[in-house]
Amino acid sequence: KNNISHNVIGKVEGTDPKLKAQVIVIGGHLDHVGMTNGVVFNGADDDASGSATTMEMARLFAVNATTIKPKRTLYFALWCGEELGLVGSNYWVKNPTDGVKIENVVVNFNNDMVGLGDRIGAPGGLNFPTIWDVILKNQEPDVVKNLETATSGPGGSDFAAFIEQGIEAIALMTAGGVGHPDYHDAGDDTAKIDAE
Repeated sequence: KNNISHNVIGKVEGTDPKLKAQVIVIGGHLDHVGMTNGVVFNGADDDASGSATTMEMARLFAVNATTIKPKRTLYFALWCGEELGLVGSNYWVKNPTDGVKIENVVVNFNNDMVGLGDRIGAPGGLNFPTIWDVILKNQEPDVVKNLETATSGPGGSDFAAFIEQGIEAIALMTAGGVGHPDYHDAGDDTAKIDAE
């Protein structure tokens, strides 16, 4: 009740003189639900998996900076307080850092619960077909067959903070397989994560 937490945000500057003012935010949340009766709820799937995926994406952009040069500016965000009501992402969309103007944020991709399953769910893909069409463009057929899109409204995870600001957003979550059997449970541990 009296703790302070922080969002953690990294940036890859866009290379196009005109388009670099446009911002793409890719994120996942750092927190889970804490402890109950002395038992720690680790949150490996929800959402250490999303945070790790976001960091890996940022790492890949960094190590390939000489060959992968995004035209738009990318922000990689690890949000705090998602489980408490999207606290970190709601704060950021109302108080963007680094001089970002919220009207320049063109899309948000939210990695949440990507540690289990054999398909990629994309709630919001049907809401925002322009973005979904870009995702599918030039995509490998074996990837496309494992994508499932759906509609999504405000609520659920950090992408909702962006939708409520009028920003197009898609949640990326794994689906299928065993599902997410330990959702908000003490059994959500790293030993159960399917990293591949």
